[in-house]
Amino acid sequence: MEPLNVRCSGFPILIPSIRNGDWMLYEKFSFWVDDVEYSIPEGFITDFASVSGITALFILPWGRYGVGSIIHDFCYRTQLFDRKTSDLVFKHVMDIYNTQRWRINVIFYSVRLFGWISFNRSKKRLLN
Repeated sequence: MEPLNVRCSGFPILIPSIRNGDWMLYEKFSFWVDDVEYSIPEGFITDFASVSGITALFILPWGRYGVGSIIHDFCYRTQLFDRKTSDLVFKHVMDIYNTQRWRINVIFYSVRLFGWISFNRSKKRLLN
C-alpha cells in the first residue's frame, strides 16, 4: 500500500463553528493523493484530532498535525478511501507539516488501533 504521493494546498482557513469546540472550513481546501485532486468543501466541520484516554496526555486536539486531522476527518466521514489508506494519508500529511516523528507515531498508531470505531460510525451514517 505505501508509499503514497500526498500533497496539500497550503493551510486551510477555519472559523469557529456553532458547535462547541468544532471548526468550520471557510473555503474549499484541496489535497492530492497519487496526483488525484480531492477537495474538502467550504463549510466542512472538524474537531481536529479526537483524542481520548492515554493519548490525550500527549496530544492536544490541534497542533502541526491539524491539517492532517482535517483531511483524516474528511476521509473517514465521506469514506473517500478505505480505513488503512485514510490513516496513511493522515500520516503523510502530518509529515508534510513537520509534525515531530514521535507525535506522528503516537497519533498514527492510535488511529490504527481505535479509528475503526469512528470509521464504522461514518459508514453507518452514509448507508442510512
